[in-house]
Amino acid sequence: MVGLSHASGSSTRQLLCIASGLSKITIERTSVAMQVSEVNPMTGLEGRVSLLTSLSQALTSSPQFFGKEGRPGNLIGISPSILRYYNWI
Repeated sequence: MVGLSHASGSSTRQLLCIASGLSKITIERTSVAMQVSEVNPMTGLEGRVSLLTSLSQALTSSPQFFGKEGRPGNLIGISPSILRYYNWI
C-alpha cells in the first residue's frame, strides 16, 4: 500500500509509515485501494489525501523528532524534556 514501506534490512519485512511513502499517495491510487466507485462513494477523499501528503511535508521538516526517514513512530521515543522545550506538553 502506498504510504507504507518495508523497513530496510528488516528480516521480518515490517511495514512502516514514512514520509517518502506518504508523499506518493494520490487520489487515484487511494480510490483503487479503498474500492471507491459510484455505488461505493467515499466522501472527502481529496481532503484525506491532502492531509496525508501534508503530513509527509511536516515529517520531513522536523527530522529532530521524526528522523531522517520522517517516521511518525519516532515521536514515541522523544524525551518529555524536549517536548516541554518546544511547548508541546
